[in-house]
Amino acid sequence: MKFECSKCTACCYLNASMGLVPKGKDGACVHLTDEGECGIYDERPLECNVKRMAKATNTPEKKYYKIASTVCNNLMDICEVDKEYRLDPEIYE
Repeated sequence: MKFECSKCTACCYLNASMGLVPKGKDGACVHLTDEGECGIYDERPLECNVKRMAKATNTPEKKYYKIASTVCNNLMDICEVDKEYRLDPEIYE
């Protein structure tokens, strides 16, 4: 199973503001492309890799993905991201 990221980029800004990834001039991670994708996807940090975070926290993938989806939606609300990017945590039931 794969985590279904909506590419809203909110976490790219949050992780950069917290110093977890290098920050670019616009405040987002320097690796965020103009298309809203990770420019170093295969080498991205642990904090940016939902599958690796599930493993690192010893949480079953489906359970972690459901939690991550909910957190993403909350972050989108805080950052006032368009509702079209919202995730459906229930797909991980």
